[in-house]
Amino acid sequence: MSQGNKPFDRLFRFSMGIKLIAMQFLQSNLESLVRDVLDLDTLKQISNESVNLKLNDSVSDMVYQCHYKDKSIAAAKIIILIEHQSTPDRFMPLRIYHYLFGLMLNEVKARKKNRNKPLPACWAMVFYHGKQQGYPYSLDLASCFDDPKGIMQQFWNNPVQLVNVNKISDEQLLARELDGILALT
Repeated sequence: MSQGNKPFDRLFRFSMGIKLIAMQFLQSNLESLVRDVLDLDTLKQISNESVNLKLNDSVSDMVYQCHYKDKSIAAAKIIILIEHQSTPDRFMPLRIYHYLFGLMLNEVKARKKNRNKPLPACWAMVFYHGKQQGYPYSLDLASCFDDPKGIMQQFWNNPVQLVNVNKISDEQLLARELDGILALT
């Protein structure tokens, strides 16, 4: 939220800071995939100031945590980010992922024990109220890139590529290097 002094920004933050309003909003607007597994009675607003990452205009609007209905995973939580937006932004998906990655990095940093424990699930949504009726840009992260071959779509939908040299013998590494050099000549 880069211009937090606008009256509707303050109204949005104030309203969504009231648990009952936030619960009703999420009940009405979360996709069923997420909504149906959450116990919205456990909804709790959490601080989002640590998401800033030294970029003064990069504080997300509202961040909540919520537990699952399934009590066998009572310790699990989901983090929900709601970004308030009044103007279309071509790079909104990039901004949302920036916030989410910031939240997740802070979650890892805050852990004293169990640093290798998986992160909680997270979900983001954009609350848009701009003058333009339809939101003109895709909210798919891959759409932020000039990528006519779909490389970024593949990147975001697949695990990060690992080249594990510990599983390659020195002879194989040398052969690969030589093959690479010969291919360049």
